[in-house]
Amino acid sequence: MEGCTLPANALEKVLEEVRDFVMRHGIPRKGDLVLLAVSGGVDSMVMLDAFCRLQDELGLRLHVAHLDHMLRGDASKGDAQHVAEVARSHALSCTVQCVDIGRQLGPESGGLQQVARKERYAFFHRVARQVGARWIVTGHHRDDQAETVLWRIIRGTGLKGLGGMSLVREPFLRPLLGLWRAQLEAYAAEAGLTHREDASNLRLDYTRNRIRLQILPLLQEINPRVKEALVSLSEQAARDGDCLEAWAQRVYGELASVRWGQRRLWREGFVALPGALASRVIMRAVKDVFAPALGQLDQKGMERGLALMRKARGPTRFMWPGPLMVVVEKDWVTLVPPHDALAEQSVKVGGATALGRGMYITARLLSKTPQKLDAGSKVAYVDFDRLHAPLKVRSRRSGDRFFPLGLAGSKRVKEFFIQEKIPAHARHRVPVICAGTDIVWLASLRQDHRFRVRDTTVRVLELRLRDMPW
Repeated sequence: MEGCTLPANALEKVLEEVRDFVMRHGIPRKGDLVLLAVSGGVDSMVMLDAFCRLQDELGLRLHVAHLDHMLRGDASKGDAQHVAEVARSHALSCTVQCVDIGRQLGPESGGLQQVARKERYAFFHRVARQVGARWIVTGHHRDDQAETVLWRIIRGTGLKGLGGMSLVREPFLRPLLGLWRAQLEAYAAEAGLTHREDASNLRLDYTRNRIRLQILPLLQEINPRVKEALVSLSEQAARDGDCLEAWAQRVYGELASVRWGQRRLWREGFVALPGALASRVIMRAVKDVFAPALGQLDQKGMERGLALMRKARGPTRFMWPGPLMVVVEKDWVTLVPPHDALAEQSVKVGGATALGRGMYITARLLSKTPQKLDAGSKVAYVDFDRLHAPLKVRSRRSGDRFFPLGLAGSKRVKEFFIQEKIPAHARHRVPVICAGTDIVWLASLRQDHRFRVRDTTVRVLELRLRDMPW
């Protein structure tokens, strides 16, 4: 076992590791219900036993979960029965479910192990919601970490991938990640634990098994401590990655702003960033605007997008990644999500109306007319009794016209947007407040002259566009 001498008291070593994890991270907290993901293998059985021994000391409530993939016939059933029996012996509630993974395989489903992993994690999330568990604990250890890092290197990865599995990735906790498998086996022997062996772990047609059974032993001939080297690499990469992420978060806060509910970056500052930082900043913007698009963003796509943002000499638009539109202008890089128009809805008088992407409208009747009518910015004051229909909010429509406050006659909304230099990609995000077919206010731009407050006005309606930082 690389870098590890078996302790005289393996049981206490593992318990101390779990205690230390809880103290360092402050989780789980006393009173928390914790879901233990138990396969029946030695690592998860040690995890289960350790948490049972520490349950009263840490003040935790425990629930066991096991998924039978139905891939090994009676052996799979035996795993489920063993987990249920051990949970029962500890007086713990237990959820066991069967899913026929083989039936789910198809041309686009992915490999067997990939589908099984997806179903397993979906099962853990589902049970956690059902029982009200705040955290899900797994039995991953340092050998798993070494295999994970090597697998990612073989497939191709970046700094984040080199960081391997995290101790904490909400809601998952991996308190045994600092221990080698041999330490867990020593614990199991000392505690007299029984566990199940999964025969499929010896099948060489699974990539993960080939790494563990063939590739790592070959590498150990060159470096007997290769597992320890891989884990050390993951720990260093995770530290460096955390530092870069913290830096990117600060820079993102300085460069990013929101206009019309769309995320934009100050271009001059953004293009000056080094590549490692720029990629992290833009990924934060993509996550804020339309997180599903992150799944379509690989390294080549990232480099292509960043190059276009940096080199564009005039106004430029392109789709990246996937359904997102990027608009590059002189001063700003704006990310426009798909299906971004405002859905028509009623404006609640005496409350707030959410518009999505951080914007909302408040409408309230005032007891008296304000001395200063600051209309035209993010607030409009309207003669409530001149509204001939309930208020609604929507995006602009072709042919919309209104009577801009302070101007004679009507004007097409499209012409007004051009006059106010509202970019075309943002015009559908400007809230249009209407009473029937009449426009009352182009939110944050100009209200309609017909609904202005007069000396004869009795009831004043205040409309505000809120939570829209510039």
